[in-house]
Amino acid sequence: MNIAVCLRGEIRTWNYIKDSVFKFYQSISERVDYYYSTWHVDYLDKDALDKSFEGRNLVQSHCVASGSDRNRWGALLGPALLSSNIKLNNQYDLIIDTRFDLLPLRCNQKISKPNANEIQTGFVDQILGKTDDRWAVMTQATWNKFSNRLPLLYKCWIDNLYRPVENEISLTATLKEMNLEAKNCIWMNSFIARPNIINIFPRSTDIDFGSWPLLNENYLEWNDLSDQSKKDFCLQQNIPLKEYRL
Repeated sequence: MNIAVCLRGEIRTWNYIKDSVFKFYQSISERVDYYYSTWHVDYLDKDALDKSFEGRNLVQSHCVASGSDRNRWGALLGPALLSSNIKLNNQYDLIIDTRFDLLPLRCNQKISKPNANEIQTGFVDQILGKTDDRWAVMTQATWNKFSNRLPLLYKCWIDNLYRPVENEISLTATLKEMNLEAKNCIWMNSFIARPNIINIFPRSTDIDFGSWPLLNENYLEWNDLSDQSKKDFCLQQNIPLKEYRL
């Protein structure tokens, strides 16, 4: 398959997980193109970020201006704004829309390619009306719709301004309006890698799907760490403190 991996968001633990990320997508296909869209901030070293893709086919790299207050975009609108700046310039069999700090893990050897107008992601609850908004796998025709989700998400945000709705619920409503269906992905899942993961796995390439209990425990531990401990982990890995609002 010809695959496009579209990374968006803040860089965070990218330098730690990148080798594992490259290994994962290379296991699916030798023809993998990378695109990224991140925020234009004063602490970003774009040259270093581009160099982290050395030996890989980095097709596009975008640094997006956010205005005077980047926080206003939030976890709902920010990813959609960043994704909208990526314009695919090739024909692909599979598109992965994901984050820089998301570690993909294989849970089934056989890849189940999404149908037209379908996205596959890590968590879909039809009863609660929730769809995971961290990553999604889809065909290129679906990507052409999905990457233009910002106006509908913004409308959803405005409609619920005084009664906030979870990101996952807003995304579900938006997908429905776009005539897209969300399904649980059965061949891969993912894990947000926080800086303290280096305590358990010094190398990200040592992580596999069997590591899930340790990964989950480590993720929860990050939330309970003091700000000073979080700063220490960030400094240890040369992660700008502002990436975690520290």
